[in-house]
Amino acid sequence: MHQLLKGVFILFVLLPNIGSAQITMPTSRIVFQRGNNNRASVPIQGNCPSSANSIQVKATAINGGSSQDWTTIGTTANGVFMGSLSLSGGWYSLQVRALANGSQVAMYSLDKFGVGEVFVIAGQSNILGSPYARNLSASDDRVSTVNYRGYPDGNINEGDLPTSFINAANNSPIGPENNMLFWGDLGDKLVARLGVPVLFLGGAYGGTSAANWADAAVNGTYEMNTQGGRILKNAPYRPLGIALSYYIKRTGIRSVIWHQGESDPYTSQGDYVNSITQLINKSRSQTGLTRMSWMICRATYFQGITNPNVINAQNQLADANNNCFPGPATDFMSGSKDWRFDDGHINDDKYPIFEGLFYDLMTTDYFARSEPSLPAYIPSITTGYIFPHERNGGDHIQVPFMATAPVLGDNQYVVQLLSDNGEVLANLGAGFRVGNNLIDVQLPVWADGRVRVRVNSTSPARNGEVSEFFIAHKTGDRPSASPIVTSSYAPVTLTLGTAVNLLLPANFSDPSNLPLTYSVQNLPAGLSANGLTLTGTPSGNAGPYTVTVIATNAQNLSVNASVVINYVNGGTTTPTGPNTSCGYADGQFLLNWYGESIYAHYVNGYLYASYQNSNEGFKPQSWLKATGLMDASKVSCFATTDPHMLAPTTPTSPSTGTTNTVSGRFEGYVDVRNCSVIAGWVYNGNVPNEPVMLEVLKEGTLITTVAAAQYRSDLVSAGKGNGYHGYVFDVPASLKTGGSVPVTVRVQNTGYILNGGTFNLTCPVGSRLAIPSAEVLAGTFRAFPNPATDYITISIPSAYQRAKLSFGLVSMDGREEPLDAHSDRVDTYKANISPIKMGLYVLQIYADGLPVSSLKVLKQ
Repeated sequence: MHQLLKGVFILFVLLPNIGSAQITMPTSRIVFQRGNNNRASVPIQGNCPSSANSIQVKATAINGGSSQDWTTIGTTANGVFMGSLSLSGGWYSLQVRALANGSQVAMYSLDKFGVGEVFVIAGQSNILGSPYARNLSASDDRVSTVNYRGYPDGNINEGDLPTSFINAANNSPIGPENNMLFWGDLGDKLVARLGVPVLFLGGAYGGTSAANWADAAVNGTYEMNTQGGRILKNAPYRPLGIALSYYIKRTGIRSVIWHQGESDPYTSQGDYVNSITQLINKSRSQTGLTRMSWMICRATYFQGITNPNVINAQNQLADANNNCFPGPATDFMSGSKDWRFDDGHINDDKYPIFEGLFYDLMTTDYFARSEPSLPAYIPSITTGYIFPHERNGGDHIQVPFMATAPVLGDNQYVVQLLSDNGEVLANLGAGFRVGNNLIDVQLPVWADGRVRVRVNSTSPARNGEVSEFFIAHKTGDRPSASPIVTSSYAPVTLTLGTAVNLLLPANFSDPSNLPLTYSVQNLPAGLSANGLTLTGTPSGNAGPYTVTVIATNAQNLSVNASVVINYVNGGTTTPTGPNTSCGYADGQFLLNWYGESIYAHYVNGYLYASYQNSNEGFKPQSWLKATGLMDASKVSCFATTDPHMLAPTTPTSPSTGTTNTVSGRFEGYVDVRNCSVIAGWVYNGNVPNEPVMLEVLKEGTLITTVAAAQYRSDLVSAGKGNGYHGYVFDVPASLKTGGSVPVTVRVQNTGYILNGGTFNLTCPVGSRLAIPSAEVLAGTFRAFPNPATDYITISIPSAYQRAKLSFGLVSMDGREEPLDAHSDRVDTYKANISPIKMGLYVLQIYADGLPVSSLKVLKQ
């Protein structure tokens, strides 16, 4: 029957396809590394109206560079565009216009971006800098950086990393980790000399040796313990790895600037060369930029000690044949507090001298001899680091990612588990989104050894970049049973040239009750699939086509089923039964509606229908009132006197408030009922993405109807279709009588009453209370008091009050704390948090084993 309802919806609701183009790449103030020919291929990507079949772009030179007039680029399909434009070094603005058959349907613009020079700064504290020093910022608009700093606590939260950039002015950070130091001012000088913009990224980490860096780079994240046992979500290599994975893979790079050696007072020349060689090789393999350049500074001095062996190693590493070049020698800045206030860290009043050493080496000859690294392609999604670095099978992990390629409105970001060599082990699904760029998913219990994850998009389908490895320890065995097909698919008939939005039934189950994901392959021309939903406009030739539906469980085991899709030409289909017309005369008919056998009965111009139950034969499972919906091009009609056919009673006018029986697996609740509003949600499991109409009755008399069609994210998380099932109804004067009024909210044309019965509303005449907060109306989880000392109470929205709930606490540094929550009622749980340490925690909430929400809780 759900197909019948969707067919009805398609016939009568034609939504206009409107929208504006949106540029997702370039992002504001980004700088792309130029080649030694002073040019870069700039990626241009974004969203546009689905009617667009051509994209033109115009780059206007703001400062330096060369303008390029309207140029057609790349490909445009189904509302996304992707292409590139070759530009010379300079600072630009961008305009994009979307065309449909030569007519403009949308336009969008970007304020500024650049083609120029990109550097990443790495090493230890003298190159990390301090936010409290007299730092030297940029004054030229063309010097860019990332507005993020993990310093001083060393905890980079990758989910918060920005995709756009800022001007390196006003002592801004050099993200993701460094402080300004003198890089802004050096950027001014380079921009003035080279005539192109400059981007700096920071990946340094204080107090670390060459062996620390090599160990972290090769063996995984080196989690450093401070006093008190706190695990920092950082490491010598991780800030550099983040800069490379999230940004350099997209921008390209001139060089990594390496200044380190002060923590290696007794390291041999060979050991230092070996450690930094491993580090350089890791940076190149991680990005795929196999000749990434490094500038190796000569630095060892700390509290009266220098190490000539390390200086020799640094000179050895600065090998132009390996695209590595010598950086400044800084050991001379020593011997008195005029140079280093603590005999280790360079004084901020010496920053101009420190800066000058770099500027003097970045000569025309240096830029001619150093080989820049330009990415072969721009990744759409990059996936970050998993913490803690070692996890148990069955644990929930939070997967950070950055997405810059365009996606459609029905897109989901989903997570895959991979082996260390890239083999897909399991699909972990969409999990629970924590903010915009963090997904909480559960590891399979059998996950073991070095594993990786990646985030993919579903619409359009794109694979993201694979994360760095982490260690999993198995806690159970891997299920061996694949999903099964529970019933075969009936043929589906579609009309050429008629738009389709069709949900195929999920005719599968999993023996281990694992969640299933779906894909459809071998679709005929004009159709595309997102999960089990088919959309598009059939094109090409008439005839039957066999497509494949694939169901895959969380262990990456799958099963296939076939569906025959018949393309037919438009116009009237000649019926084959005794009845030669699908008119509106009363009678009983057996219909074939979009390939599904349906009994129908006409009474006084209304159509009632029941569908076939595969186990029980034909039965009047439900009756649908649908005036004037018959379309001979989509229906084959047969007269029938089948005894299974039960004629419904004669329908009555909807205005009387009486009901006709309508099929549905309804769930719903009245969350808020006061003298201002009645609000809540209702959902029909038979048609999970369709809104439901409600009737509000006073003492059994219909007073109004309201559509439950407002979006609520908590319903999406609870698995209630697309989430457009909320309602808010302003209480009318007729319910404000000064006395107690019985009120009923029920699904239109059914006997389903929300909350299971009638409630009484007592409102003074003309009363109006304050509108409930958006939080209450949204039906979200809440924790109070917050901050809390001994106990927290968790408020449960009605969408989850029938679910099996569990809770967990995770500290900001990744520690998992036990949380035992108890409830004497369905709408609240209470938990004792007195044993845990003071600090900020994330309260994770699970319904039926799946993550559904997270809240920040401050323990005092």
